[in-house]
Amino acid sequence: MTVNRWEYRRAAGGGSCGRDMLGVAGLALCLLASQFVVYLALVTGASVFAMLTSGSAVTAEEALSAVRDDEVAHNVILLLTTVVSMTVPCSVYMKLKRRRTAESVNFGPPMPKRVVFWIVAALASMYAVMYVFAFIVAALELTPYSFGFPDGIAFPVTAAGRVMFFFSIVAAPAIFEELAFRGVILGELKKYGPGFAIAASSILFGFIHGSFPAFFFATTIGMFSAYVALTTGSLRFPVLLHAVNNSIAYALMWCGQSYGEHNAMLINAIFQMAVSAAGVLAVIALSRRGEFFDMERLGLPETDKGVVWKKFFNPLTVTFLLLTVALAAVTVEVSLK
Repeated sequence: MTVNRWEYRRAAGGGSCGRDMLGVAGLALCLLASQFVVYLALVTGASVFAMLTSGSAVTAEEALSAVRDDEVAHNVILLLTTVVSMTVPCSVYMKLKRRRTAESVNFGPPMPKRVVFWIVAALASMYAVMYVFAFIVAALELTPYSFGFPDGIAFPVTAAGRVMFFFSIVAAPAIFEELAFRGVILGELKKYGPGFAIAASSILFGFIHGSFPAFFFATTIGMFSAYVALTTGSLRFPVLLHAVNNSIAYALMWCGQSYGEHNAMLINAIFQMAVSAAGVLAVIALSRRGEFFDMERLGLPETDKGVVWKKFFNPLTVTFLLLTVALAAVTVEVSLK
């Protein structure tokens, strides 16, 4: 159902579409910047503490290296970075918008009826995008992509380090990134139509990951999470899907350390093929029941898409997208050296 955008804005509680889009873009910029600020602040603080408590003379460079090499300390810093950088900007945003947290953030029931079908369909869709991306990279003779094996991240050796690593890359992102993107941002955009809200929030979620492969994969996962979040009114499924996806990466890294990267890649390839085959069946089953991305069942009217997309790509949004692309380019450049 399409309605006049002015009538719908009044029905949705009024407010300026332009101001809402600027606010969401500003929040995305704050989420991006706060990750660097919080991480640098915590690493610097830990390095200074290491220098002050060291019995011998230690340079700032040696203290910094010691903090980064400490599996437990560094993963605690990563965990705190995720928690603080996601919650503080969102809390300030909700305060400025005079919205109660419960309006956008609900971790209670329900879950979708066929939750396993949705998880398998989401993972299979992500793998399909992954293989298309890898094919394009190979065709253009660009930097090869390793089909899902996380590069540049060392899997911890100690048991304590592995536990903290799990919390820092699986648990914390699953909860707090979903709070920010499927809670606050999606909740702010949904009054302009479900299709726009799902696509726009997923694009922002993809870009904030700061790498070209992750943009496509995170955007795909984000669209499934956003649709189910709008369907159920809960963040339970988005958190579960996010945690499952990150747990797969965690398990893959563990296999790489325990059995060698070659064997881990073989296990990953078999797993992806099995999930992809099951995903096709899951999509067919959900589609036959009329549940697969059926926007009408959400009960949210659509607005003028041309207007809201034009307002969405404002100077703040463009700045955010350019910064994340620059970050991705720097990441690629560093990985090639």
